[in-house]
Amino acid sequence: MPYVKTTPIVEDDIPTASQLNGPYNDLATASASIDTDNVASGAITFNHLDANFNALYQYEDSNSTNLTAINSTSYVTLDRGGTPTEITFGPGGLPIPQYQPLRISGTGLVTNTSIVTIWDFVNGNGKPNLYAFQLLISYNISGGATQTVSAGEWGYSFGTASSTDRYSTLNTNLPSCSIPICYQTFQFETVYRPSVANFNIEKIELQAKVYDNTNTLRISRNAIHAIVGWR
Repeated sequence: MPYVKTTPIVEDDIPTASQLNGPYNDLATASASIDTDNVASGAITFNHLDANFNALYQYEDSNSTNLTAINSTSYVTLDRGGTPTEITFGPGGLPIPQYQPLRISGTGLVTNTSIVTIWDFVNGNGKPNLYAFQLLISYNISGGATQTVSAGEWGYSFGTASSTDRYSTLNTNLPSCSIPICYQTFQFETVYRPSVANFNIEKIELQAKVYDNTNTLRISRNAIHAIVGWR
């Protein structure tokens, strides 16, 4: 950044118009050819720059009625009448530089679930008491074919039982008293950094699944937020 010099005016001196206007004229001239050297550390701050350092992308569904119910044991995108819970980034996607952090969060409300299989462990075959969420990223490299990667998974419990005996985790002396857990919020967050160059993000989806298809998950008031912290 160029120096703009001023001439000190001492006591009893009467400055001329040229002396008073000089710094402003110099500033106008110097601004036309600003170089890359700062006068000192801290000579420029974000307030001096006309640039967007962080970009927020979001999808929010504040409707209090339930989305399409989920009883799939593989991940499906949350959906309301054909409208998926996703953030899209337009044709070709949004370029994200290699190792640039992308911060993503998902949130919502689990409502009146329907629970048939409510314990955690059945003959060593999985965890039917659980349901889970996933943030799925669709992307391409240099405009090529669309690929997907999971940014993370988060699990929750339908009820409080802990075994095939259906003992409550609240009190193991009370058999067959598993308590369904409904009307609880879910929220999670992750940071994804592309490990390759020429990465273009196309969309982010909020997905869910159950671990036993006799159970049904219902959700409302769901949202995704994504922040790109530009360097």
